[in-house]
Amino acid sequence: MMSYEVFCICNFELQYLNLEGIRSIYMKYISLLILLCFLLGCKNEEQLSFLSNNEKEWLLVNGDSLRVAQDPLYAPLDFINDKGEVIGISNDYLSLIEDKLNIEFIKLHEESLDANLELIKSKHVEIATSLSKTPQRSEYLIFTEAYFESPVVIVSNSDKLLTVADLYDKKVSVSYKFAVHEYLERTYPDLKLDLVLDDLEGLKKLVFDETDVMILDLASASFHLENLGIVKLHVAGNIDFTYRIAMGVRDDMPILRTILDKTIAAISRSEKNKIRKEWVFLSTREFWERRNFWYWIGSAALLVMVVFSILFVFNKRLQRLVIKRTAELNKELSHRLVAESALKDSEARYRIVAEQRGQIVYDYNLLDDSVLWSGDLKNTIGSTTKEYESITIKDWEKFVHPDDVDNAVSTLDHSIAKGDDYEVIYRYQHKNGLYVPIHDKGTFLKDGSGKAYRMLGIMSDISVQMEREEQLKEATKVAKNADRLKTLFLANMSHEIRTPMNSIVGFSSLLSSPNITKEKQFKYCDLIQRSSDYLQKIIDDIMDTSLIESGQLKLYVEEVEIRDLIETIQEFFSSNDKIKDGRIRLHSQIELDFHENLIKTDRVRLKQILINLIGNASKFTTEGEILIHCSLLDEDFLQIKIQDSGVGIPGDQIPHIFDRFLQVESENHEHNSGTGLGLSISKGLVELLGGEIWCESTEGVGTTFYFTLPTNS
Repeated sequence: MMSYEVFCICNFELQYLNLEGIRSIYMKYISLLILLCFLLGCKNEEQLSFLSNNEKEWLLVNGDSLRVAQDPLYAPLDFINDKGEVIGISNDYLSLIEDKLNIEFIKLHEESLDANLELIKSKHVEIATSLSKTPQRSEYLIFTEAYFESPVVIVSNSDKLLTVADLYDKKVSVSYKFAVHEYLERTYPDLKLDLVLDDLEGLKKLVFDETDVMILDLASASFHLENLGIVKLHVAGNIDFTYRIAMGVRDDMPILRTILDKTIAAISRSEKNKIRKEWVFLSTREFWERRNFWYWIGSAALLVMVVFSILFVFNKRLQRLVIKRTAELNKELSHRLVAESALKDSEARYRIVAEQRGQIVYDYNLLDDSVLWSGDLKNTIGSTTKEYESITIKDWEKFVHPDDVDNAVSTLDHSIAKGDDYEVIYRYQHKNGLYVPIHDKGTFLKDGSGKAYRMLGIMSDISVQMEREEQLKEATKVAKNADRLKTLFLANMSHEIRTPMNSIVGFSSLLSSPNITKEKQFKYCDLIQRSSDYLQKIIDDIMDTSLIESGQLKLYVEEVEIRDLIETIQEFFSSNDKIKDGRIRLHSQIELDFHENLIKTDRVRLKQILINLIGNASKFTTEGEILIHCSLLDEDFLQIKIQDSGVGIPGDQIPHIFDRFLQVESENHEHNSGTGLGLSISKGLVELLGGEIWCESTEGVGTTFYFTLPTNS
C-alpha cells in the first residue's frame, strides 16, 4: 500500500502538471507498487524458506483451519489466567509458530489433560501441546522434536535427600494421566501412588501433610512454589525421567509434524531463552526479576497511599468522635474479650475431644478408592496405622458386623450420591476377633460441579457410652423398683401400725367402763402392752433402717460371752406360742472352748440380729426345729447359723432376700405380717460389725442363714 507521504506528493504534483505529466507520474507510481509487492513477496518467500514447496502448498490450503488442544492445568506450560485466557510456555511457542508461518491457530481447551487427549483421538483437533511421548500416546499420536525439557524431581517437607528406593513406605502423590504417572506405574509398580488432579493439588496436600512426597517436573515445581510463596517445601531428589515436552500431531498428518519441527527449529536461541526466563523461576534468579516482586511492591505502595489518604480525610472527624467512641469501644472490648475467652475455651475443648482416646480419623479419596487412616487405631480396634495403610473401603466392609454391613454400606453409598453428611452406628471387628460399637460420621469435599471427590470422617468407639446407657437403664429400673417397694412399704406400714393402734385405742376405751371385772381388766392391759411392744418394734425398725442408711448408727463394743447371750435369746423366745406348746423345738449347738466363747462386739446389736433371724425362722416354720449353731471359722472370725425346717424360700427371691420392704411370699405358707425390714436391718448390722451374711434355702425343706463376726471387732 502507498504511504501517506507519497500520496500527498502525488496530489501536489497533479495540481500543476499537464496530462502528459500526469501519465508519467502514474507510471512511476505503478512501478513503485510493483517493486513493493515484489519486495514483500520476497520477504514472505524468505520467511518460509525452511519449508519445501509441497509443505508450503499444504500449509496454504490447511493453515487457517488447524485446531490446537491446550492443557489448562499444566502450569507453567499451559494454564488459564484470571481472565480465562490460556497462557504459558507452550502458548508462547504457538504464537512464534503463528508468526513464522503467517497463520492463526484455532485454540481449544478442555477441563483436563485426559479430555484433551480424547479430542485428538476423535480427530476433533490436529495438534495437542505440552505432551511427553509415552508408549500409550504413541498409539494414536506422532510427536515433534522436544521444544522444552524439564527433569522430574521429588518434592517433600524435609530437606533430606531422597531416591526412589526411599519412597516404597511413603504415600507418593502424582498427577493423574501425566507422563510421569504412566512411567511410575510401568517402572515402579510397587509404589503407593496417590493420584491427584494436577500438580498444584498435590503440592497443597504436601503443605498440609496429607501426603509424604509429590513427584513432578522441576519447571512446574519452581513455578508453583514461586507463585504460592511456599518456603517449607524442598526439592529432595530426582528420578531417572525427564519431561521432553513436544507437540502431539494426529497420526494421519505426518506432513504437519514435519512443518512444526522445521518451524520450531527456526526459532532462535534468544527467543527460546526469553520464553524460559519468563516462566521458569529458579533460585538463581534475582528477587527483583521475579514476577511477584513488583506486584507486591505496587500493591504495598497503593495500600500505603490509600491508608494515608483515609487517615488525612477522616483525622479531624475522628478527633471529635474519640471521646464518645472510647466509651463505646471499651464496652465493645469487654464483650469481645468475653467472646474470645469463650472461643478459646471452645477450641481447647475441641482439641481435647479430637485427641481423646477411642477415635479413628480417615481420609477417603473417591477418585482412586484409597483411604488414609490415622488416630487411635491401637486402642480402638487393636491395629496400627501401618497395618491399615493398604486397607480400602472394600476391606473396611469385611470388618463390619454381618448384621450391620448392609445398612452401613447403603448409607455410605447414598451419602456419596447425594453429597450429604454421612452418619451411622455399626459394630466393627477388633483385632482380637470381638466387635466394637462404632459411631461413624463423615463429610464430603466437592468439586466445582458439586460432585463429591473426597470424604473426611471420624470413627469413635462408643463402648463406654453404650455401657453407661445400659447402666442408666438398670439404674432407672432399680429406682422404679425402689419406688414400688416404697409404696408397698407405706401401705404395709399403714396396716401394721393401724392394727396395734386399734387394739390400744379399743381396749383403752373398754378399761374406762365402770362395770369391767378384774379379770378382763388384766386381760385388756396385757393386750394393750403387747400392742404397744409391737408398735415400739415397728418404730425401732424404721429408726434403725434410717440410722444404718445415713451412717449414724453408733456401736458400743464390749466383751460378749456367746453361750450366755444365746441362752438369753432362747429364754426370750420361750414365750413364743409355737415354741411354748412344743410345735417348734428351739435348741443350740455351740462348738467353742472357754477362750473362744468370748468375743469383742456390740452385744445389743448382736442380740438384735439373732432375734430378727430366729423370729423370721419361727414365722415361716409351722412345726419342726430351729437350730442355733456357733463355731470358730478361723482365729479371727466366728460363724453363727440359724437353721429352720420351715417352708423355705423360692429360688427367685433369694437374691433379693435382704432388700428393704421385701416380704417373702410362698405358695406353701400364708402371708405374714411385719415391716419387711428385719432382714435388711440384720444385713446392715452384720456389715457394720465387720462380718458377712448370706442365705441358703430349699422350698419345702427349710432355710439356713449364716453370718460371720470378727472375734475382735
